[in-house]
Amino acid sequence: MTNNMIKLNKVLILFFSTTLLFLSCSHKKVHISSDLNTNTIKDVFIQKNNEIIWVDELEPEKLSEKFSFDEKFIAKEVECSPLMVITENISDNKVYPSLDGFTNLDISSMNSSLKKTINDFCESFQHKNIFTNVSKFFYSKFSFNAVLFTEDFKLSYEKNVGKFPYKADSNDENINLFNSYLLGKPEISLDFYEIPVRFYCQTKFVDLTLKIKDSVPYEIYDINIIGWENE
Repeated sequence: MTNNMIKLNKVLILFFSTTLLFLSCSHKKVHISSDLNTNTIKDVFIQKNNEIIWVDELEPEKLSEKFSFDEKFIAKEVECSPLMVITENISDNKVYPSLDGFTNLDISSMNSSLKKTINDFCESFQHKNIFTNVSKFFYSKFSFNAVLFTEDFKLSYEKNVGKFPYKADSNDENINLFNSYLLGKPEISLDFYEIPVRFYCQTKFVDLTLKIKDSVPYEIYDINIIGWENE
């Protein structure tokens, strides 16, 4: 009986010892694993952070600068950031229409004096006898070009439209040779403006090019007939 008790005691002691050892090892293992995981995340963070190449800001003052614009674009009380300027892509460029076979209708490069000379000529050319009025707009030393142009134009009109309404010795001033006209974008070549003009009459139109020297007073040196077309 005594031997059995001794054996039981030994078994119990061994059991409790084994249990305590197991619990102690298990606790240490979890703690170590936790430390390893924590250190691994920290190490990765430090490594990644060290790999980043940090640079100083370029023109940092631009990031806080306030922009102002012409009133036609944006009201003065509205504050614009650099990002807003970039995304909006504000531009002052204007867009002008073009006509096939003619040219762009941008005449913004003409000054007011040049425009007046051309418009005065076109109004006269539309409604007055070209034989007696065209020469008034020509440079005096090139008046012979006015004579050549009127004769050529009379022939081209009769060929493309019909009987020419004016005679060289006629005083008629109220016949509408054309209904309207358009000015095209001028070209500058060797100190001369070459200005395209399109005149409309009935169902046809004719394109002319006025050659005007770039000097005041603006006077015509020559006129070229480009051709007639149906509308």
